[in-house]
Amino acid sequence: MDNKTPPIEISKDEMQELQRDMRSARIHAWVNKYQQQLFVGLIMLIIIIVGVGMYKERLVKQQEGAATLFHQAMDTADTEKRQDFFNEVVTSYSGSSYAAMSLMILSSIDSSKSKEHLTQLLAHSKCTLEMTWQAHLDLAGIYINENNIEKAKSELAYQVGEDYAELRYFLLAQIEQGADAKRDLLEKAQEAISHDKALQKHIEQLLLKLKSAA
Repeated sequence: MDNKTPPIEISKDEMQELQRDMRSARIHAWVNKYQQQLFVGLIMLIIIIVGVGMYKERLVKQQEGAATLFHQAMDTADTEKRQDFFNEVVTSYSGSSYAAMSLMILSSIDSSKSKEHLTQLLAHSKCTLEMTWQAHLDLAGIYINENNIEKAKSELAYQVGEDYAELRYFLLAQIEQGADAKRDLLEKAQEAISHDKALQKHIEQLLLKLKSAA
């Protein structure tokens, strides 16, 4: 007669407890094996967190510094001093949105370097879409004054928003040789949204001259 060992019966609760013990043992063994790497990883995580915090704090301080200098420039009546302040914003806080705004303003108050400022603005990471439209139109105006028609056409080929369409059509009319095409462009400028009463009046006068000459 064979002596067979009776099967060991394990309850559901005992099985769950055993599984928990096994998982706990595996975790304990894993921690013992990799505790040095875990420690190094923890240190690195702390360094990263502290580094990110310091970086964010530095960005906030830079933004505050740029804002203070920018508003100081805006509040200064003397043109040369304003120009110096805006140039300092561009130099000291080159990556900020205040630097982009400063370049936009410098292009109008520092006429000897308008093209340089506008070119810098177009390459700036914080240059907004509206700034881009205005910069292209301003460059086109400069090239028209210099009688550099090809470069003016290149700038005017850039499509702009509806608030900037009036000026774009007006500038296109300036370099158009044909009377009919010029009139069509001026009429489009007249129909566009206008924020410049002086320009609107000038467009009306040009249209009257073209119609009377026809």
